[in-house]
Amino acid sequence: MDRALGRRMPLIAVFSFTHYCNFYCPMCPFGDPDKETQIKLAKRKDLSTEQWKLIFDKASKHCIWSIIEGGEPTSRPDFMELVKYLYKLHIPITVITNCSLLHTIDLHELKKYIQFITCSIDSVFEEPYCKVRGVSAQTYGKVMDNLRLLTEHNVPHYFNSVITKYNTEEFINQTYFDKAKELGVRAVSLTFVEDRSDVQYSLLPDRQTMI
Repeated sequence: MDRALGRRMPLIAVFSFTHYCNFYCPMCPFGDPDKETQIKLAKRKDLSTEQWKLIFDKASKHCIWSIIEGGEPTSRPDFMELVKYLYKLHIPITVITNCSLLHTIDLHELKKYIQFITCSIDSVFEEPYCKVRGVSAQTYGKVMDNLRLLTEHNVPHYFNSVITKYNTEEFINQTYFDKAKELGVRAVSLTFVEDRSDVQYSLLPDRQTMI
């Protein structure tokens, strides 16, 4: 009705909590390997807890859904405080996360306030995961453990994957979906990587593979 009357009102609010991410994904601007500079940027530009609450108050009058993202939103010390505040404004919440820090959060508490978690899982296998995300095998192991924690705590979650030249095979042979089911996932969303204009490399699969 609002659209028919020409009134421009947002339907979904996307709240980017922080400029910082603890991963090094080459297809993402938050994957900058200079984490020291990135942390300084986050300290300088990230909104405070109170500033976010003021934004939530204004947005709640116009939105039917909210998405919390980053950088990595769970890296904020006030993550749970902000989630609870948003919940009290009666806006359904989705959280997009790389899942590396979920073990630091009370998941039993978190599931009271959110609708589901979107897990950024580009590969379910160690080698391609580490290549795409620029992280160690230890980090991959922690992420897999945290995904199992989501299942144990009955937190609704699904996977989102960016398809690159490193992980195409597991989608072609369906092993990605088999592993996703084992990790308690009922839905998967996919997108092909978009190469960045500020770098000289390409992460796209070759044309024959994409066909």
